[in-house]
Amino acid sequence: KELQSISHDVTIVFVRGFLGSFMPGNLKQSVRHMHGLGFDTILVRTNTGGSSIENSVRIRKRIQNRENRRRIVFCGHSRGALECLLALESPDLASMCAAVIMSQTAYGPSAIIDSMLYGKYGESKNNLTALKERFQALALHLIGAGKGGRELASARWKNLTSRVDSIRWPFPVLQCASWSSQPTTWLDSWHERLGQIHPGRAHDGQFYLDDLIWPNLPHVLLPQIDHAQPAVGGFGFHPARYWQTLIHLVLAKPLQCYPG
Repeated sequence: KELQSISHDVTIVFVRGFLGSFMPGNLKQSVRHMHGLGFDTILVRTNTGGSSIENSVRIRKRIQNRENRRRIVFCGHSRGALECLLALESPDLASMCAAVIMSQTAYGPSAIIDSMLYGKYGESKNNLTALKERFQALALHLIGAGKGGRELASARWKNLTSRVDSIRWPFPVLQCASWSSQPTTWLDSWHERLGQIHPGRAHDGQFYLDDLIWPNLPHVLLPQIDHAQPAVGGFGFHPARYWQTLIHLVLAKPLQCYPG
């Protein structure tokens, strides 16, 4: 009821992660659910093969070319949240922003991409793993995602996270990070390989937990949630309720969500 009482004033913008457009139903249930609560709700189409900068321009144009409500909440999964923050470098758009919710958005680079595209962690590879990674790298290029994938590697990702991390945002930014013990979707879970690279190090099936922690931001930490579950659900997890809860946190108790 508390959310419904303020929904008339808020537009919610959902943005998918890197390979999100290839995952059936990605964030669609959450969009429908929040719309049902009275929010103006949209899902911005970004380009899997594009860079974060290019996608931030898409987000900015999409928002500027529609009639929005007075306040906007951005909800980004994985790389999508970084693209939201890059879009919000525009002062005009930032002035409308009520909050940004980041879900499983990495601060550190992807060990999977470093291994797959750049041959790192060779000491932990056997012949089968090496062969799998060659096919996986080829598949990324075949679907046109090579450029976006390379951006997640060590050589480039830190430049992007440092760029947005250096800004004192005039709105609350909340990060949700998780760790899991079993994969829930074949496309976005790399449990076996992450375990080979750093045995015993907690991860969400895509990124190591410590690489999901952003300095100077409030965090929600959840156990047994795989990287893709907030986007597509599965194994009893309800993504719509997840996003509703996070949206309630930033709108109902905003002062608790500002960086210290």
